[in-house]
Amino acid sequence: MPLVILFDFDGTVADSMDAVMRIGNRLAPKFGTPIVTAEKVERWKQLHLREVLNEAEVAWWKLPCLLRRMRRELHHEGQTIDPVPGMPAVLRSLQ
Repeated sequence: MPLVILFDFDGTVADSMDAVMRIGNRLAPKFGTPIVTAEKVERWKQLHLREVLNEAEVAWWKLPCLLRRMRRELHHEGQTIDPVPGMPAVLRSLQ
């Protein structure tokens, strides 16, 4: 059987938004950013990255460190992230 690697950068396969918000809010005091709500995230989906960073009060020079930290924390929480409902069946059908 061939090995398949699947990348999910936008939450299509894994429902990672709750984990990202939880981690971001946990790191907010350290990086001087406000708490993020689901409503804010929905609004930000319509904006360009620069506008999101502006509204999230993330200084451009803090971004690399913040992303590195978020990625590390997300890796630790990876086992707790569930697939998007219905996605396991879709992936099986692709097989």
